[in-house]
Amino acid sequence: MWAFKNENNQLPMNKRPFDYSVSLRLIHPTIGPLEMAEELDRQPKYSWALGEPRRTPKGTVLPGVRKQNYCSFDLVSGSDGELAKSLLSEIDLLKKHREFLQRVHDLGGSAML
Repeated sequence: MWAFKNENNQLPMNKRPFDYSVSLRLIHPTIGPLEMAEELDRQPKYSWALGEPRRTPKGTVLPGVRKQNYCSFDLVSGSDGELAKSLLSEIDLLKKHREFLQRVHDLGGSAML
């Protein structure tokens, strides 16, 4: 990458590579994690179904049960500082799932990046 460096021979802060990671999280009262994964044609990093026992990431059972269906999907990550470029590319891929994501919203759920 060609850029002007400061007096300490460093790139300006807005030109330095940085680490990034973006995920898509879906929450829904009736659409289950299996349907979410199938509709998006992705494997979730984390998921649980309504009514399942609560657990820590290591599997220890906690009091109570899950109150909603949930999936988290890794979308993009890197350490090249190219977040905008990577995110635009991923958004283009998600556009083919627009109808499903709209249905998630219309039926009382949410989708978050």
